[in-house]
Amino acid sequence: MARSSLTGSLRTKNISKIIIERVATSLATGELQPGERLPSEEEFAARLGVGRSSVREAIKILEAYGVVEIRRADGTYIVDEFHGGMLKPLVFGILLRRGNGRDMLELCERVIGLAVPDMAASPDASAIGAAFSELKDASLKAPDAVASALTQLACACARGVANPLLRELVCEVVLIASYQSAVAIERIFQEDGLSTIYQYGLEFAESILMGDEKLAMRVLRDGGALLLAVTKVD
Repeated sequence: MARSSLTGSLRTKNISKIIIERVATSLATGELQPGERLPSEEEFAARLGVGRSSVREAIKILEAYGVVEIRRADGTYIVDEFHGGMLKPLVFGILLRRGNGRDMLELCERVIGLAVPDMAASPDASAIGAAFSELKDASLKAPDAVASALTQLACACARGVANPLLRELVCEVVLIASYQSAVAIERIFQEDGLSTIYQYGLEFAESILMGDEKLAMRVLRDGGALLLAVTKVD
């Protein structure tokens, strides 16, 4: 009989980290399933030979990651399915790095580039149209509104992406890029009232709706080059 990842004493200073790793291993092997209830705090601690405080800390971290949900008077459960909130630690991890604007824009371009074929093959015209209308309105308002609208447009374009992980990743990397491009968007706003960004958004949306992958990639690269040039990222 295979040994359970959720049993066996731990001999390490960072106990909560090891508990999290064991839960991850149990999910990977199928020992734990989506929607399954975890052992109680007391039972978990007894199985691993650790204090309840270490188990409590690990559960709080897993909850912050979006892996578990705590139901009052019922227990702690593995969530039923993947959701975008699970990528939030990645967002903050990237934002905590300094001077990586070029790296982030390159990552954004590559991730969206992976998704473009699916975007162009199965565009959600209604969602893209609604998101583009938001961008059009935002371009007449303020830079922060434009950053939010660009993220919504990317997410709308990504609705046709079959892989849910890639679909969510597109939204998250665009969100991060919009945070890190805030200075560039502000400068563009001061120069031309954001009409340039609006034009890039228009061309990208149209290329996806037309199913033109090459045009979408060109617009994506040109838009990234503009943001780099404006912010003078080395």
